[in-house]
Amino acid sequence: MKKRIYISFVIAILVIGAGLGHVAASLYSTEKTTSYHDLASYNSQSRTSVLNGSPQTPVIKSTSTKAFNLQKVFGSNLAAKSESQKLILMYQSLSELPQQAVSSLIEEVDSLENVTPEDKALWLVMLISRMAEISPELSIELVNNLTSENLKARGLPLDKNFVMKTIFTIWAKHSPQQALQHLLTDTQYDADYLTLIFRHWAAKSFEQALRAAKALQEHTLESYYGMVEGSYQASHFQQLIPFIQAQQSDELSKKLFRQWTFFDALSAAQWLADNTKVDEAQELKEAMFSGLVREDFNYAIEWYFANTNDSFTRPAFAGSNFYMFIRPQQFAQVIDWLLLQDFSVFGHNSWVHKIEYDVARNTLKYDIDLVKRYAAQIQDNRRRNELNLSIYSALAKQDPTSAKAFIVELGLANNAEFLKIIEAIDFRLNTPCMGFCY
Repeated sequence: MKKRIYISFVIAILVIGAGLGHVAASLYSTEKTTSYHDLASYNSQSRTSVLNGSPQTPVIKSTSTKAFNLQKVFGSNLAAKSESQKLILMYQSLSELPQQAVSSLIEEVDSLENVTPEDKALWLVMLISRMAEISPELSIELVNNLTSENLKARGLPLDKNFVMKTIFTIWAKHSPQQALQHLLTDTQYDADYLTLIFRHWAAKSFEQALRAAKALQEHTLESYYGMVEGSYQASHFQQLIPFIQAQQSDELSKKLFRQWTFFDALSAAQWLADNTKVDEAQELKEAMFSGLVREDFNYAIEWYFANTNDSFTRPAFAGSNFYMFIRPQQFAQVIDWLLLQDFSVFGHNSWVHKIEYDVARNTLKYDIDLVKRYAAQIQDNRRRNELNLSIYSALAKQDPTSAKAFIVELGLANNAEFLKIIEAIDFRLNTPCMGFCY
């Protein structure tokens, strides 16, 4: 599992690095650039040996093989402090290599010394990805020849499907039409490859991708999943709605509105308000609620109950973690809203209690005085005392003197029951952390 995670991380980095190749020329010295020209002079090797992963030594014209290996190409990038930075720089260092040189270096992977299997797999993925930029078809052929037996014999912790999707990601970013054409003429791929292509195509050229999706005779659901994942403008989501509705997939509809809410929650909410009745699309509205809370808490509350028949005291979203989407910039607004609520109409641990618990305690990190003013206005003794104890704990971490002054300010300096709880808080805060720390 650890090896699989390692290679998956590589693929994520390669997707980032794939668009940065042209920057590489300005990052390296003349000496390294000269090495690239020397690498380009490799004699062509047998394609069979490259595909089968045979550890043959590359033939280099007028120069020693030892001077040109992957360690030489990657150079000082191997010593980069950040793992992600190292991977991007390593990938960039391959960006100027021609096909012939990449093929030769692929052959070299198995013969590398003092390199872990994980790093060999990493470097092989990088080389195949560079090949995908030059010739996607050849890179696909390379991966198709990486059988499970072959990979096991070579000790490479690689998943062919992950690597193949990396190739199609690179191909879809540069030429989605060609990638789609290849996919439609080869039956070996799962339908989720179609989603991958349309995701990148929609981000690159939405109108063109939409025309291609409409023209498909089958697997249209997967293509529209990709269109949704690659869209980021309200106008794009609005154009997709009739085609999504034609698919009759509730899950895809939810995905569209979740995606739309992520990029533009207010326009998504307005569309639903204008195009559905109060008793319609309850699940969609519930799914959108958390995203809308992130944008404007008061509007989210008003919009939700105005556009659904849900109960105010026990709404369907009460069991979700919607309150975690409230941003610090909204804390003052939410506390003002809490002061207007009649807590007596809500059951124990209601959704409003969750908001109070989460927001009031998180506000302590930003504005303790605001929480102190709020706590002073709470009529319920239990709620007020619980919040005051949280305030004391937050103050004690920062300034014990201010914490003690707060107890005096509350008039509880002589309250034995309250002081007993304070003593327990002080003990916890001043006890060295052993094992798990909370």
